[in-house]
Amino acid sequence: MTKERMKFKEMCCSLILLIMLSTLTSCVEKKREFPTGCDVKDLLLGLSDLPEGSYTSSSGEPIPDSTINSAGSSFYINSRLVSHANYWYSLEKYSIRKYEKEITAAKLINADNQPMPTEITINSLIADDFEIECGDDVLAFRCIYVGRYKNYVTVLNSEIAEDALSFAAYQKIIKVLDERMFSCE
Repeated sequence: MTKERMKFKEMCCSLILLIMLSTLTSCVEKKREFPTGCDVKDLLLGLSDLPEGSYTSSSGEPIPDSTINSAGSSFYINSRLVSHANYWYSLEKYSIRKYEKEITAAKLINADNQPMPTEITINSLIADDFEIECGDDVLAFRCIYVGRYKNYVTVLNSEIAEDALSFAAYQKIIKVLDERMFSCE
């Protein structure tokens, strides 16, 4: 084989390798792309979503020790805490793991396996998976909603009390979350 022919083969192999790497890189980058208009901060609850008299403790801050694409907010209603967090993962398998981890943590609030309060009748047709756990913690009766919407996980953790956030108001907030998440699918 002549030197020219060998050089030509090397160039062809290098070109093919370069094309393959370029294609692979573009596929990986596309999976990491954040959907347009669906920033986790934009999906957070705002004061307008909560009962009158609510005030913000923190809003839109990344969650410490969490994914790059996460945001959380905390509110108080008559000194009762409501917290909301959103997480976005580049691959759905990671959102499934996060969902399972959050459900495991939420189940701790209902360690006695008390039946779900009859006032809660939530059914999401949008979420891929969702669960609500309610029970007494040290300070108050609390409900935790965890929903998974493809690559997103949302967690709503709230004290439930008639002078703050009632069961009816809690359900309305979950509907708001559901509708927002629908816009990102």
